[in-house]
Amino acid sequence: MRLNEAVTAAVSVQSMRKSISLSSVAEALGTSRTSFWERLSGRKTWDTEDIDGLAKALGLESSWQLLEVAKREQLSALADPSLERVS
Repeated sequence: MRLNEAVTAAVSVQSMRKSISLSSVAEALGTSRTSFWERLSGRKTWDTEDIDGLAKALGLESSWQLLEVAKREQLSALADPSLERVS
């Protein structure tokens, strides 16, 4: 799992944990839904500004927390390859 995939998994997991719709995350990020879904699907990559905005939209204190969630998702996927895509 690459960083982009790990961030996508972290967004999916964190939005479910916080009961925040992905549409709400896209709106809070200030991006079009199309652009947001392109990132979620892996057609475009997340940039550092996206990660900062995602963290805030998901109620995290910093982008570092989102990256920690991404790291946990990546480690989970390595331990269990059937969990590789969460979206």
